[in-house]
Amino acid sequence: MIRMLALAAAATIATAGSALACTPEELQEKATQAATALQTIAASDPQRATELATEMQQQAVAMQTGASMEEICAFYDTVLEEAGE
Repeated sequence: MIRMLALAAAATIATAGSALACTPEELQEKATQAATALQTIAASDPQRATELATEMQQQAVAMQTGASMEEICAFYDTVLEEAGE
């Protein structure tokens, strides 16, 4: 379910930005990596995984209002860093 949220968020916001510093393919890869990281965290710390998934969902909604691809990729990088990836 967390993976589906991350992928849905990426797909929804992929068209929001116009900066090409991060391509849609890179964005999709980062979303997939973040979802995998969340699944790993969920195995050992379900509460933290839920917190990260909620934060990802909130950020995805906020970014729909005009975030660039670069901002979206940076957000996924932050999630990956928090997950220890």
